[in-house]
Amino acid sequence: MLENDVTHVEETFAVAEAGPAGQLFERELCKEGSQLAVTELNKSKYVEMRVKLELVGKVEEQLKAFLNGVWSVIPEFVTMTQSLDEPELRQIWVGVLEIDVEQWFEATEYAPPCTAQDEVIRWFWTLVGGMSNDQRRRLLFFVTGSSCVPYEGFQGLCSTQGKIFPFSISTIPLDGNPGSWMLPRAHACFNRLDLPMYTSQEQLEENLVMILEPDFMGFGMDE
Repeated sequence: MLENDVTHVEETFAVAEAGPAGQLFERELCKEGSQLAVTELNKSKYVEMRVKLELVGKVEEQLKAFLNGVWSVIPEFVTMTQSLDEPELRQIWVGVLEIDVEQWFEATEYAPPCTAQDEVIRWFWTLVGGMSNDQRRRLLFFVTGSSCVPYEGFQGLCSTQGKIFPFSISTIPLDGNPGSWMLPRAHACFNRLDLPMYTSQEQLEENLVMILEPDFMGFGMDE
């Protein structure tokens, strides 16, 4: 419309919409919009108001409900954002995209009898240290359901119920003989990774690489 002549277009500052029951009604973009024709002089204003309607007006009630939820959880959010730039706001809202392996290691807990000194655990952190950031994010997503570190750091990781649950690792026996094939498994509800007690770093790496494939998908229920 902005790039074309609208002289012969019969359009007003009102649009037809369907109600909940399918009935049509007219929504005016401005006061007495149904009586105001779109012309070459005001078409840019019409486009601006139409875009605002499509992106905001049609979801106004849903947006209000969403924002009410945000304000109830972060009551000082408005004041806080006044002193933040876009990257800082994104970091608070989405999380940290760059994963620091040392911080991850320091924040990790181990389910007894597993300890940080276990051979398979040392292999694990050696492999994580050699991963690209994209692979680390995939691993974090596999275990926690989030590919970003919370703004507060790894200590801010939460369960699906919103309770603080640190990243943790436990070791589990291999099925069958020591050379059997078995993938690591995750408990994303409480951020725990179960590592089979592989017999070599190469075996661990082979299975880690498999779960980090972009098209890998697995879901199960423990009995």
